[in-house]
Amino acid sequence: MLHSIEYTDEGERYRWFNARLQHGVLEVGKPLGPDDVDMPKASWRKGA
Repeated sequence: MLHSIEYTDEGERYRWFNARLQHGVLEVGKPLGPDDVDMPKASWRKGA
């Protein structure tokens, strides 16, 4: 699991990726949506 951090005026937004290493090549899929990751303390999530 990889993540990137985006800094916004409202704070930090994390984007999570499912990543796997196959034959020495790192494959990174599409970023997971906020609903796919359990981050209850993230202020940008709906219902937080």
